[in-house]
Amino acid sequence: MTPNGVEYDLTKSKYICRCSYEDNIKIQFNFSSKLYLEKFINYLQTIKKERKDKINKYVGIDLNIDFYLDATYYSKLEKRGFYLKINGEEKRSFNEISFISKLLIE
Repeated sequence: MTPNGVEYDLTKSKYICRCSYEDNIKIQFNFSSKLYLEKFINYLQTIKKERKDKINKYVGIDLNIDFYLDATYYSKLEKRGFYLKINGEEKRSFNEISFISKLLIE
């Protein structure tokens, strides 16, 4: 960790957000800085509902896309890598979880 509190090794980061989803899915998002963690928490509390409502209104049905929205936002926010755990299983790239987007389309 740098003197300014930035952790470049996301596997060792103390900046963690744990979220639970339907079907007993638990995700741990690791961040490189307190700032990115705080931005993600703000997104969860405010921006996410607006995005989900907008998408559901557009498609005309209520889609269960919480995890996909969160992972997409995380991948855009975290500039120093990608590291999350899905029920304890490590994922180091958005491509490892992008199958979800295919499921939403099919």
